[in-house]
Amino acid sequence: MSMPMGVSQKPSPSSSHRRTRPMWLRVVAILGPVIIASLALLGIFLQTDAGKRLLETIFPPPSVSLLFDFETGIENWRCEETASSVRGCAEVSRSDTQHHDGNFSLEVVLNLAPGNPSNAKAEVLVVPPEVDTTLQSETISAWVYMPQGAVGDPDHPNGLHLFVKDSDASWRGLYGCWVDASLGWQEVTLTITTDEPECANGSWYMSPGFDPTHIRAIGVAIGTPEQDYDQAFVYQGPIYIDQVELHR
Repeated sequence: MSMPMGVSQKPSPSSSHRRTRPMWLRVVAILGPVIIASLALLGIFLQTDAGKRLLETIFPPPSVSLLFDFETGIENWRCEETASSVRGCAEVSRSDTQHHDGNFSLEVVLNLAPGNPSNAKAEVLVVPPEVDTTLQSETISAWVYMPQGAVGDPDHPNGLHLFVKDSDASWRGLYGCWVDASLGWQEVTLTITTDEPECANGSWYMSPGFDPTHIRAIGVAIGTPEQDYDQAFVYQGPIYIDQVELHR
């Protein structure tokens, strides 16, 4: 049948003129549900014991080594008595009075006196059997129990550091951030490096030339504030140390 004059006939659609979706959209449409379902199944699997073991194999957690728990004795810990400025430690013993874990801790009897050049600070330390050990970039931690009175002036509390000494004859030391003492158990840590730590109060110390690759001793330091506050806050009594650990 002929078309009326002036009316053009539209070409019939052909495969070459049909609009098609881009290839990537077709791939997403096909694989999207599969990927989502696979991720859901993976999430469920990772919650199982087998999944958790797989994660620990691929991403092993930092290892923690228990160095001292004082369950069998004082483990060679002692008061530091060679320096005249840290004579505030009287004696150490194993005790079951307080313990963070297990049944025993290290009891450290203090004789702290604010403003006293010899008794304003105390140190208790150990020289491990592994003499001259590298602990570069490792972190040590310890739990310390402060009874009533050991905290000192609540407005200007006593403080704690973890420290290490290297094998140099002068026993060069690294003292971690000063942590204000608080009643009960508190954890103190020290990362063994020559980099300056980020301390809340900026108080830390490193001897010139300190060598973190030759560690000879580990210890805990307790001190009164440097200012000569009220002598009423003299403390003669125990604190307790437990769970000294190495974090790699």
